[in-house]
Amino acid sequence: MSADDVFVTFVESARRMLCESFETEQHRECDATAGRSQSHGPSWSWVCTRILTCCKAYPSGVTAAILLSELYESWLARERVERCVKGKGRPGPAHGVRRQKQMLGSKVTTIDSILERKFVPLEAVLDAVILDIQLLPGWCTNSYLLTLGDTWSFNSIEFYLHRKFYDLVDPTSGILRKGREIRLTGCRLRNALSAGSVPPRLLPTEYVIILLDEEQDEDLFLLGAQFCSDNFSSIQTSSIRAGLEYYFYARVDEIEATGVQGLQEQVKQQRLTLCDDNGVSLPLVLWNEQVSICSLLSSQGSMVAIERPLIVYEQEGENNRAIGVWFEYGNRTRLYTVPYVPVAEQVTVEETQPRMSSMTPNLLEHDLDWSRTETGQSASVSQVSVPRDPQGSLDFNFFPVRLVVENVRPKMTNVALYGMVTFLSPLPDLESAVKRNFAAYKSAYLLRIQDCSGALDIRLYFSDQWSAGEIHVGQIAFIGGIFTTVNSNGGMDCTWTEKQGGALVVNMTQLPALLSTACLHRIVPLSKISSSSLTVQVCRVQIKNLAQHGVQVKFCHITCGHPVVGLPVPGRWSCNYCRRACDTKETVLTFFSTALLVDVYPGHHTQAYASCSGRAAAEVLQISPDDFCSWSEIEQGMYLYSLENEEFLVTLYYGFQEEMNGSQSAGGAGSATPAPCLKIGQAIKADPGRGDV
Repeated sequence: MSADDVFVTFVESARRMLCESFETEQHRECDATAGRSQSHGPSWSWVCTRILTCCKAYPSGVTAAILLSELYESWLARERVERCVKGKGRPGPAHGVRRQKQMLGSKVTTIDSILERKFVPLEAVLDAVILDIQLLPGWCTNSYLLTLGDTWSFNSIEFYLHRKFYDLVDPTSGILRKGREIRLTGCRLRNALSAGSVPPRLLPTEYVIILLDEEQDEDLFLLGAQFCSDNFSSIQTSSIRAGLEYYFYARVDEIEATGVQGLQEQVKQQRLTLCDDNGVSLPLVLWNEQVSICSLLSSQGSMVAIERPLIVYEQEGENNRAIGVWFEYGNRTRLYTVPYVPVAEQVTVEETQPRMSSMTPNLLEHDLDWSRTETGQSASVSQVSVPRDPQGSLDFNFFPVRLVVENVRPKMTNVALYGMVTFLSPLPDLESAVKRNFAAYKSAYLLRIQDCSGALDIRLYFSDQWSAGEIHVGQIAFIGGIFTTVNSNGGMDCTWTEKQGGALVVNMTQLPALLSTACLHRIVPLSKISSSSLTVQVCRVQIKNLAQHGVQVKFCHITCGHPVVGLPVPGRWSCNYCRRACDTKETVLTFFSTALLVDVYPGHHTQAYASCSGRAAAEVLQISPDDFCSWSEIEQGMYLYSLENEEFLVTLYYGFQEEMNGSQSAGGAGSATPAPCLKIGQAIKADPGRGDV
């Protein structure tokens, strides 16, 4: 990585500060078997994501103190949830592994997201920890109010417990207590009626799964005493008719896709194949809104305890044997799960002072060894556990240091990369295998990202159309939530899906808060701007010759920022980049202009022409396209002349006069690539009193 990248340096410094702040005895665990010490410091991608989230929330800019304070409070809240999960006096290492192995699924939401949007979809899954339990007295009966938190949110939320689970909160024998992890879906949110009233609360839902840990004596006793006496072969029709309650403990062998039943009524159905200790398999059939229960299960391979399932059978055989048996989720059915605990791989990480080094992996069997440092300074070596998911992929969601392209290997997940976009194009036709695996996505793009170690092609999949904001070739981007697989040819495929948990794409070159936040950039002379730079390049310049080159106004597609062309149908447009038709509501008037940049960096007088469009052009022209178009041509020219010699802070990059389009090949081989030209990514009017030039 480049030492000139101020943003990367700030991320690493912030991560190191958090590690030092929380590196105390109560925040460290010791692996007695291997004699290794494992720090609870945040991952590089977590710190980077939190900083970008804060920058997007405050586009006018923040200070370094605010960013560090937000990071500290967010990590403190996460540590609070971690300590609640572990339980006082029980800091077993199994809990640390459990928190690492929990990967955000496509439907998992967070408490911060619920409170921000003031809405929660019925199919959303909340993976939470009970922080507190209150007993609310009522007119006829009492109610339980649970305070929930999760490791990805700063806030907590209150949840009315469904009466189906009241007996589990009993102080003497109840399984629901502070620190218990639960998963719930089918929730509705009751918003606050007015300011200062009761905060938003989640209304009761019967679709709750309680997470158990076989390494905890209390949970192990519950499983052994209540769920291990029955098996699928013991089901008798006479016992079913007599109302006998069954308790089963089985493994999830298969989760089938959702199907539809009925000719007139579109009834949803989904089947889970469960296998008991004797190898007998029976299906658990879910109907309609019950289908969302599948989202609460970790994955295939997890263990499920089923309490009082509704047992259905087709006919009765000899000796009261039930034939054609399946389970259904009844009014009294409750589910517990022991999530699949992945195998953790030990990774050797060397850290140098004052910042992390770039790393070169030496992948031998199951071990990842980053052994080369960028500087000649002494390095401290530590061991990091990287868990594997049920598919055998290494989960890098909690990996402490930055990954670069050359670190990426097949069967990795939750990978975050930071670098320059060197190619971006829609994928016109997908292979049949890809269509089958990503049938839920309607559009796909190929993006190539390059950092100091190499370049990598990533396939981006979107549910409908491009929704990652405006991104152009030559700009710097952060992409989180990448996973890699082995393709049919034995090579590696890198994929990013919009619904993947933790999926994030941020255009650093056009991030509004970056120019307004002094600690995230450094102003350089215009003569130092390079097409090969892998950092966000910021200059302070004067804008000239706007009137000489003129200003064009075109309609652009809001989602991707590319120009659209009119269709014969009034009010309809076509975006050649997204390859789809759009209406007037999906377009916006956009400036396209060229200006002469004059360097105002002390001792430098470099001049260069640069083009700009979109929000950057509107900031330079200091007017909206609609207002500008309402003027006469003479008024427009007079206004442009009045902007001469205005000073701006701008991000600069080398793009192309004509963006790459879908007619080019994935690698660009054999296509005529236009010469790169200097472009303005974003601009803000410079503060005359600012002295950082």
